[in-house]
Amino acid sequence: MNVLLAVDDSMDSKAAEEILKASQRIRADLVVMGSKGLTGLRRILLGSVSHKVVRYAKCSVLVVRQKLLSPIGNEP
Repeated sequence: MNVLLAVDDSMDSKAAEEILKASQRIRADLVVMGSKGLTGLRRILLGSVSHKVVRYAKCSVLVVRQKLLSPIGNEP
């Protein structure tokens, strides 16, 4: 199984294209990537790299959402 682990901290509009190209180049069976969890207006204006990869990838994509840290003592 070929797995592509995509690490991208930028909001670069070409990041999704590069991840998709790399996944095709190595014939990935799975792309694993993180998500910052943007919502609302920020997502509309900035777009989402993970959303684009999920939509256009020719293989399965696993998106892992960043866990928000809660203050000490307030853990569920």
